[in-house]
Amino acid sequence: MKRKTFVQMLLFVVFLLLMQHVHAQNYMFYFDYDASGNRIHRWWAEMEQMKSSESLPFTLSDTIPESLLDSTSVYPNPTRGSLTVSLAENPEQGVQYHLYDQRGQILEQGKLYKTTTLLDIGSYPDGLYFLLLIADRSSTTYKIIKLL
Repeated sequence: MKRKTFVQMLLFVVFLLLMQHVHAQNYMFYFDYDASGNRIHRWWAEMEQMKSSESLPFTLSDTIPESLLDSTSVYPNPTRGSLTVSLAENPEQGVQYHLYDQRGQILEQGKLYKTTTLLDIGSYPDGLYFLLLIADRSSTTYKIIKLL
């Protein structure tokens, strides 16, 4: 009985993986990063069926529209305590933020309503932190280095 259940479960997982793979073959995703390793831009291209005379199976005409977070900057990085989050424009709905430590625990969270906001992380020990910003349907994560 256990063997039959295991085989059924294995076949189901293989089926799910194949279905996901088929769907993922229709798109190619591209990312740009800044010098600190933060993702600053993303776009995708829809794959087209390749004919024998064609050399490129995709076009870059379909890009993800710019969001409020595309021109956001977080500085200084590394920091000794205060961190400035600068948005390109004043967010109407606010931008959610979550500050995580290396273990994935949330240290702070809230909403940003101004174009420039100062976050104080001076009370946390030195190390690596992650600042997740969420606006509309997009999100961006910044790696923050906290020094003594």
